[in-house]
Amino acid sequence: MTTRCSEDSSMVTERPVEVTTKSGNVIRAIETRSIETSHSTSTNTRAILILLPAGLKYRVGPHRLYVDLARFLAKSSITTYRMDPPGLGYSDGVLLEGATRELWTRVEEGLFVADVIEFAKDVANQHPNTPIVLSGICGGAVTGLFACCAEQSLFDGLISINTAISVSKEWGNNTTVSTAKTKKNVAGYSQKVFSKAAWSRILKGEVNFRRISTVLINFFKHQFIQEQTPDLEDMPYICHRFVTSFNELKSRQFKHLLMFSENDNRWLEFKDLAYAPLLDSNPNLDNTELYIIKDSNHEIFYPEWQREFENKIKFWFLTRFSL
Repeated sequence: MTTRCSEDSSMVTERPVEVTTKSGNVIRAIETRSIETSHSTSTNTRAILILLPAGLKYRVGPHRLYVDLARFLAKSSITTYRMDPPGLGYSDGVLLEGATRELWTRVEEGLFVADVIEFAKDVANQHPNTPIVLSGICGGAVTGLFACCAEQSLFDGLISINTAISVSKEWGNNTTVSTAKTKKNVAGYSQKVFSKAAWSRILKGEVNFRRISTVLINFFKHQFIQEQTPDLEDMPYICHRFVTSFNELKSRQFKHLLMFSENDNRWLEFKDLAYAPLLDSNPNLDNTELYIIKDSNHEIFYPEWQREFENKIKFWFLTRFSL
């Protein structure tokens, strides 16, 4: 199948690819490349990007974010693979039954890591001596981080998009809310003070009073009580494997682009709880880069946010790998 990009007359071509894992499952993906490159060799392929699923979503990404990114990068001869791990999308396998929180916890514990590594090894065999970068949004970023640490010689870079640092199994048990997130929530409540619809929902009991009270309590605590922030290792709701893996990549001077949306709770969480211990504490951050997409939400929904997102990733590839 050949697809014409809407932005200009550049052409990209896409095809399905399959990789059989040691367990017998077939992992299916979509390869997107420039028509100037070859499917069978690395000719003219400047770099490889493997996009990992956003949590439990399949390979198109939220609102086709991955599709648009892959076709955009193809014009710079960066070949992209949008893969579905076993049990998702078009790949074989079945996810174990459980509530969404339980499935998320398995992703945070590395559910897809081994399959990502197997898939990437097959890609590496097809494209020898070509840089391979992993990327994903939210849970996909967590999977990418763990995979890069588990197979150090296979990957050359990581792009973490709105990555998660907390653990789902602690949802509802954590009564500590970051300062930035608390201020954002209170600002939202303030805008609804004179809303008849909001007061109607309150009177009808259609709101989460527990959540509102938690936000307000935390707001007053942040305003009037100076509490010492505990170390990351002492926070039960922080994914400690994330912290260990992040620090390992940083110590190796691994190429790592951290991208966050300014209005996403993932960024507010990271900024309040993890920014200082993970970034400020080490001056040797030449290969760890932080980039904030102004005003954007978690899924980078609006076109102007998406264009900024795509252009930053392209620029990162061109500069970090001297393409």
